[in-house]
Amino acid sequence: MPSNAHGIGRFAGKYFIPLLVGIVLLGVVGWHFCGPAIEWFFTSDTTGSVASLIGWIIIGLFFYFLPTYVARSRNIGSASNGVLVVNLFLGWTILGWVVALAWAASATPKPTDAAN
Repeated sequence: MPSNAHGIGRFAGKYFIPLLVGIVLLGVVGWHFCGPAIEWFFTSDTTGSVASLIGWIIIGLFFYFLPTYVARSRNIGSASNGVLVVNLFLGWTILGWVVALAWAASATPKPTDAAN
């Protein structure tokens, strides 16, 4: 087993509490700023239909998972799974989404077998 195989485990153990506190704080701050907009969306008479809500959710999910789509379409092999994990768990932070997109765009694609 490589010597750095448990590096992520040590990192997660060492920084688990600060990361957890950061995630909770980001959630509280996000709700503070987005809560009134969400409340307005569901109580407004001009918008708030179920169809528009579903449409916005679909558009949001498309852009949220754009780095994963780029990674899969570029055929970068097992690195696309890493992009998916980063995108899924850290994509809600803008930095995590940018990192996932940069990783997907800069990874070297697997060579295709042109002989077959």
